Amino acid sequence: MSKFLFRVDAGGNVGLGHFYRSWHLARELKKRGHIIEFIHRPSNFWKDQWAFDFIHTNLNAENELEQTVRILQKGKFDTLFVDGMLEFEQATFKTIKKLVKVVFYQVNTASRHLSDIFILPSIHQEADFFNVFDEKTKIFQGLSYFTFNPNISSQSRKPFNSLKEVKSVGIITGGSDPENVLLRLYDLIDFTKFEGIKFHFFFGNNFMHLNTIPLKVPNNVVFSPFGFDQILQTDLMVSTFGVSTYEFMCLGMPILSLGHQKSNAYASKILAQRTNAIFHLGEISELTSKDLTKNLERYNNEKSSRESLVINSKKTIDLKGVDRVVNILENE
Repeated sequence: MSKFLFRVDAGGNVGLGHFYRSWHLARELKKRGHIIEFIHRPSNFWKDQWAFDFIHTNLNAENELEQTVRILQKGKFDTLFVDGMLEFEQATFKTIKKLVKVVFYQVNTASRHLSDIFILPSIHQEADFFNVFDEKTKIFQGLSYFTFNPNISSQSRKPFNSLKEVKSVGIITGGSDPENVLLRLYDLIDFTKFEGIKFHFFFGNNFMHLNTIPLKVPNNVVFSPFGFDQILQTDLMVSTFGVSTYEFMCLGMPILSLGHQKSNAYASKILAQRTNAIFHLGEISELTSKDLTKNLERYNNEKSSRESLVINSKKTIDLKGVDRVVNILENE
């Protein structure tokens, strides 16, 4: 039995994908007899987790690392697991490395070299990304290490024969969506060109812009809370690139992907180029109404194009990433 401290921020400007996949990982470790606690920056999202099944502690913004050191010492933890785009002050972090083994999961920042084990569930990083690592760091890279929201495992894969016709399009842009990509996409689509097709805009449970959702919408537009069951009822998806993109790839959805900023637009582009498992629309700031409409029309009309995305998705990713990461945490 080992004791793990998970550092996972969520809510506000931080997406919820980090939380849900780490929660899944923690639950699998718990099943194997390990003890897990969480630490995080305060947020309304974490404040609402009153029924969360693990002990979790708010960090003080003024001395996060010092507080982390105290928690590690007091709790006698074995491993610090970090998921998120976090930067750490190197001198203080050396104290942490003397106390515990440090595992970074997709911490793609300048601090990444501070880890003992670095897990990277993506394929778009170039060789120079890895030059900063010490030769002692154990690196695991690839989509085989991608972890998911635990709700994914309970969902049924979308039947392949459902790709025959597009009657509805689902649009998702993340849990908090700080850039309000949801409403920017809404403003780009000419709904009169898609008669007979319903557009479902799904906002996350931590969506930051509820007051911008229009009260009056075209007859073929609906705004609804995010829900896996409801999204899987749609026939084509437009998705801001992130954890949910991979999740719905696994579930058999044909996906048109875009980035809300340059970094995830680049990741979306590389995944599309190397796997042909998604179609890359570009970055939201550069996406035009003309291009979005053209590609929506193409994937609405071409059954073979939708089928190709789903076939290649199945070859690209599976649902066994959590087991692989748990094995790393237990054995490395």
